[in-house]
Amino acid sequence: MTQQIEQLDGQKNLLVERLKHYDESKEKLEQDIKESQDQIDQFELDYEDQDMKLKSLKSQRDETKKTISEINNEIANSGVDIEDQIESMKAEYIELLNEQAANRNEKASIEKQIEQSKARKQR
Repeated sequence: MTQQIEQLDGQKNLLVERLKHYDESKEKLEQDIKESQDQIDQFELDYEDQDMKLKSLKSQRDETKKTISEINNEIANSGVDIEDQIESMKAEYIELLNEQAANRNEKASIEKQIEQSKARKQR
C-alpha cells in the first residue's frame, strides 16, 4: 500500500509537472499568437500605406502623361504654325525682292531717260 501511495504520489507529481509545462506552453503559444497578430496588423497598415502611395504615384504618372501629351500637341501645332509663318515670310520676302527689282529697273529707266534728255539738249 505504501508503495502504491508512493507510486500514485509520483504519478501525481508527474501530472502536476505536465500541467505546469502545458500551462507554460499555452502561455508561450498565446504570446506567439498575439505577436503574430500584431505583425499581421502592422503588415496590413504597411500594405495600406504602400497602396496609397502607389495610387498617388499612379495618379501623378497619369497627370504627367497628360501634360506630356498636351505639350506634344502644342509642339505639333506650333510646328505647323511655324511652317506656315516661314512660308508666309518667304512669300513676303519674294514680294519685297520683286519690288526692289522693279524700283531698280524704274530708277535705271529714269536715269537713262535723264541721260537721253541731256544728250538731246546738248545737240
